[in-house]
Amino acid sequence: MTKNLLILRHAKSNWNENDVNDHERGLNQRGFENSKKIAEFLEENKFIPDHILCSSAKRALLTLDPIIKTWNEIPRNISDEMYLASPEIIISIIKKQKKYSQILLIGHNPGLAGLVLKLIGNNIEKLNEDLKYSISKFPTCSLAKISLNIKNWSELRFGVGNLEEFIRPKDLE
Repeated sequence: MTKNLLILRHAKSNWNENDVNDHERGLNQRGFENSKKIAEFLEENKFIPDHILCSSAKRALLTLDPIIKTWNEIPRNISDEMYLASPEIIISIIKKQKKYSQILLIGHNPGLAGLVLKLIGNNIEKLNEDLKYSISKFPTCSLAKISLNIKNWSELRFGVGNLEEFIRPKDLE
């Protein structure tokens, strides 16, 4: 049995909110539009998670909004630990999961880009240069689907993943 991770970087944030701390920054108009597009993509392609782990940052929660409007019944964990987390911290959070088969993570860079690169390990050599570059940058509201050859989340480690899909908002236009 394989597990799947859907890794979504938060949508484009609003840098015009000068008097707001980083954790409380919202989305700009493009961010709202892209979060709706990615929610539609998830639904159309049946990338339906059975659990959601999301950063507690406002921009991550706003990215999550259109997704949970469609799938409100999916259990979710809003986590301060996911805010600006490193790949190692994210792995430790995922390893605590028990019964789920497909988890959606919503978080931040550089942690998410590092996570994807470390999970796919040597499999990155199979990818073309443009895709390698896109993953390393992990643009806002981009989504990576990674299949993992593990039976339990506790077995998760770097190098066990295969990149199944990488979607940027501009790919959905």
